[in-house]
Amino acid sequence: MTTEFFANELLENASPASMLQLAGWHTQSGDSAQAERCYRWVLEREPGNVSALRRLAALLQSDPQRLPEALSLLDAAIALQPSAGALRTARAMVRNMLNLRLDALEDFTQACVLAPDAPAALYNLGLQYSDLCCPAQAEAVARRLIEAHPDWPAAHYMLLRALTALEADPAEIESLYRYLIKSDPLNVSLRFAQGLMQLKMGNYAAGWDAQEWRWDIEPVKSSHLRFDRPRWAGGPLRGRRLLIAGEQGFGDILQFARYLPMLVKRGAQVILQLDGNRAALLRLLGRIEGVEVVVGTEALPPFDLYCPLASLPYVFETTLDTIPKPPYLSVDEADVAVWRRRLAHLPRPWIGVCWAGSSEHIHNIRRSLPLCVNSAYYADRRARERRIKSLTARVADAYGLAGLNAAAERDARPSNQTMEPMLRRTPGSFVSLQVGPHATDVEALPADLRDRFFAPLPEQPDFYETACLIRALDEVMAVDTSTAHLSGAVGQRGVIIVPKAPEWRWGERGGRSVWYPEMRLISQDSLAA
Repeated sequence: MTTEFFANELLENASPASMLQLAGWHTQSGDSAQAERCYRWVLEREPGNVSALRRLAALLQSDPQRLPEALSLLDAAIALQPSAGALRTARAMVRNMLNLRLDALEDFTQACVLAPDAPAALYNLGLQYSDLCCPAQAEAVARRLIEAHPDWPAAHYMLLRALTALEADPAEIESLYRYLIKSDPLNVSLRFAQGLMQLKMGNYAAGWDAQEWRWDIEPVKSSHLRFDRPRWAGGPLRGRRLLIAGEQGFGDILQFARYLPMLVKRGAQVILQLDGNRAALLRLLGRIEGVEVVVGTEALPPFDLYCPLASLPYVFETTLDTIPKPPYLSVDEADVAVWRRRLAHLPRPWIGVCWAGSSEHIHNIRRSLPLCVNSAYYADRRARERRIKSLTARVADAYGLAGLNAAAERDARPSNQTMEPMLRRTPGSFVSLQVGPHATDVEALPADLRDRFFAPLPEQPDFYETACLIRALDEVMAVDTSTAHLSGAVGQRGVIIVPKAPEWRWGERGGRSVWYPEMRLISQDSLAA
């Protein structure tokens, strides 16, 4: 008998239970519109039908535009069944999709409290700790899970992530990699993560090779542009048109743009393709001699070969000693002179300052710093940690998880840091390089520091304009963000303030970045000293 036969039978003898069954058939067959109609039919007659609320929410959450509606349905379901841990978990997942990560943590916490014997609930909580950059708490959870389930690879991977973020014992990290790769030798994400560790250790040969696994991992996988031309792997280029596909964030593009002149020297006619969201780089990168920059993919000129931008270090077999040195991006000296005239009234030295990166970056809470304790940003960070610690205390109590509260205190320490001590130790005038919502944080500084700040950039400058200002300065102080990459790329001197367990992208040698030798690296922990 066909599904259509059963559907007709159910319609003639319709009941909420039968309509839920019919909705399930429609969902399995891929007819989400009909499934939604069935759920709506049930809810019109039984507004308190928790199964219909939950299943309709699951159906809607596949559409990003309908996530708020899915959340409302789960709110209604939880109001009816507040002790249902599965509903809390479902709502946490939707909240994460809406970037309501602390609200999601609250749901995962409640799911744990409701079912303290359920390892899945604790596992979900540990993952949330990892995503919230709370590695010490994730470590505590992972060790509890491994104690109870020693052969659970996912718990070992959670521990690996936590120890990596804590810059823990390299021997234990390496041991975890060996164990996990043996248990799942085809795990692409694992191979990629190990490659990041290799790059950080300076083993570039293995690291670049592993980075090519990124094309099988989200979100890179979904954004992967495919071209109907061969991929360049290091062969002859003279007289050939080579498309370089820009990828990842502003900082990555600025870092790897150093390879474009090398391609031109090999005789290639280079076309750099940028995503529309990276158009602010157009004017700056368009100054590289021999490189044509295009935005989007609709009007690409003809080309013979292509290569992803971040794969160029791999193709060139880059080692620590063969990294192309800055400066490799240039600006017009006349434009720099304009900025020097605008800054002439300020006491020297002129120090550029950037303290916050993009709020969309998953690790922004680790990378960015408030200017001072009076700023709203500082208050928000402290409130965040208080909320996390309060939720963690509930889990520690429910599970008798010794050390979890101490781990929360450890994770909260960076939230005490601000730029203010370093500013006070630095003579001269401060020129704000900050853009976006934190640009106005200067107003929260104590009067004596605020009077030393000058904020000349327009609200939305492009990278060329910012580069001209940077070149006019004497030095730059920046957190781990694209401004730091830009400063290094134009050859400016300065300081990059890196978090604990900094990314491989800076590479330290003798206190300086191997990618930007004019830039010193200091840790956030040293700011209060």
